[in-house]
Amino acid sequence: MKKIVLGLAVAAAVVLILAVGAVVLAPFLIDLESSKAAFEKSVVEATGRPFKIGGRVRFAFFPYARFSLSDLSLGAPPGFSSPDFLSVDSFEVRVKTLPLLWGDIQVTRFLIENPRLTLEKTPDGRVNWEGLGRVAAESARPGPRRTGPFARSRERGSRLKGLAVRDCTIRNGQVVWTEPAKQIRYEVKGLNAYLEDVSLERPIRTSVTAQVNDQPVSLTGALGPLGPDPGRQPVPISLELSVAQGLKVTLRGHAGNTAQGLQTDLALNVEPFSPRRLFEAFGRPFPVGTSDPQALSRLALKAHLLRTKQAMTLSGGELILDESRLAFSATLEEADPPRLIFDLDLDRIDLDRYLPPDTQERQAESASSWPAWPGLDSLRRRVMAGKVRAGSVRVHKGWVQNLVLELKGQGGLIRAEPVRCDLYGGRLSGLVTVDVRAERPVYQVQMDAAEVRVKPLLQDFLGTSFLEGLAGGSASLSLTGEGTGQVLSSLNGGGRLRLHDGAVVGADLAGMVQNQRSAFERESKAEAPRTAFSELTSIFTLENGVFDTQTTTLVAPWLRLSAAGRADLIKKTLRFRFKPTFVAARKGQGVGGAVPVRVSGDLSSPKFTPEAASRLR
Repeated sequence: MKKIVLGLAVAAAVVLILAVGAVVLAPFLIDLESSKAAFEKSVVEATGRPFKIGGRVRFAFFPYARFSLSDLSLGAPPGFSSPDFLSVDSFEVRVKTLPLLWGDIQVTRFLIENPRLTLEKTPDGRVNWEGLGRVAAESARPGPRRTGPFARSRERGSRLKGLAVRDCTIRNGQVVWTEPAKQIRYEVKGLNAYLEDVSLERPIRTSVTAQVNDQPVSLTGALGPLGPDPGRQPVPISLELSVAQGLKVTLRGHAGNTAQGLQTDLALNVEPFSPRRLFEAFGRPFPVGTSDPQALSRLALKAHLLRTKQAMTLSGGELILDESRLAFSATLEEADPPRLIFDLDLDRIDLDRYLPPDTQERQAESASSWPAWPGLDSLRRRVMAGKVRAGSVRVHKGWVQNLVLELKGQGGLIRAEPVRCDLYGGRLSGLVTVDVRAERPVYQVQMDAAEVRVKPLLQDFLGTSFLEGLAGGSASLSLTGEGTGQVLSSLNGGGRLRLHDGAVVGADLAGMVQNQRSAFERESKAEAPRTAFSELTSIFTLENGVFDTQTTTLVAPWLRLSAAGRADLIKKTLRFRFKPTFVAARKGQGVGGAVPVRVSGDLSSPKFTPEAASRLR
């Protein structure tokens, strides 16, 4: 018996010695250089690109498995300025051999030195990464799923017993993005990436630094721990991004699989920074033209994102844009059709600051072009419900306060009801319908107004102040388009307007209808003449931006005026005829003859003239 045991021990020792000897001598016995061509061919077949290994291939088994390559290059398609898409000076990986036998991966080194990636877009729109790997994807064929005891054994044994990486480094990398047609070039150089203390049980410390167009960029933080069964539980995330000493972004939370499926739970915080200064630091023109050159000088954002299989939720959101602050929350439910629920609360904003510069080119484009809304297809497919509140909003030089509206939409038809706001001391309420089912959005507006101060409203919105008083009334309007010219040229509808306790500024209507020369000679007046009235009512229609009324009446203590005419809101011109009727004599004067008066010219400075058949006295 002892001889049998001794014989088995000797045999085992001989086998072990032969195995170790084979492992040690294998790198010297295998001609790796002759296998380079086969390896290059397999990469070419997988990527569809030329591939070359210019340096030596090194391989070892003991005391650790070591594999290294040098002078690697993956080519770009024909027609690009750079012949290489990717090149690497050297690549090396070292793994301890014996721990692999029991599923414990211990990497002592993973090193990529001087990788260079070139991304290019040609004037005809081609990119040098297009089609990469298409050959391998097309040749791949899904095979039958393997079953049986061996397959189950493989699944049971796939769990890692351990993972440790002592040194994982990308050193002195470079990425270049060029688009010659637009004279765009971005260069990332000095790219160094480190993963420290990589294991399944501890957080993986991460550090990435680089220079982007000579501006410092860094990403630091930690990922994990991954846990004993990677991919089957959420991974903690804590990252901080710094760009050009102006932008700082932090991301905290976790992402990965849970019992309920894939889940992402992250807190995002973007500290206040200047978008304009950021683009200036990178030597790029600011991509957004604004009427106020100081707009978009301050931006900050924070929000909590929760993404599950059923929905994506943004909560606790806050956006700071210049002097404006927006609190927001939103939920997108993965239903059929998708359902969007949101809540927006804005303190104040001057929208005029963010409009494009008011140039002649922009005015012509606004009046003639019809740009499409972004995301129309998404609006047509989605159900939505939300609330919007705004303390103060400036648009087209006018202010709206305490705006409240509730939105509901489905199938591209969006309805805002109720819509309420304070407008120049008065109130405005109604409903708005937006139809985006067609190429151009169509708006339907129904509104009621009460006690609105007309003079400051006209001054801000139209740049004129020929009327004073408190206004009320109702209107039903339809319009389409996005720019001011588009909206006004499509404005149609009608309504009723009533002003009380007001005045017509810039005209002595009493003197005009009595055909007094001094009433028409405004340059001789030290002060602008005015005609006070107790009530002014008008029934009007709007057709393609032209206001028309045949039933307008002005009531003063001693005078009645009926008016008819048109005002072009696009050209800002008007043409009216006033027909007077005296009901009492002015103090110190007789009634005299009543002469019709015509009003024409610009809205900002209308001209009053008697009818041609009359003669000034």
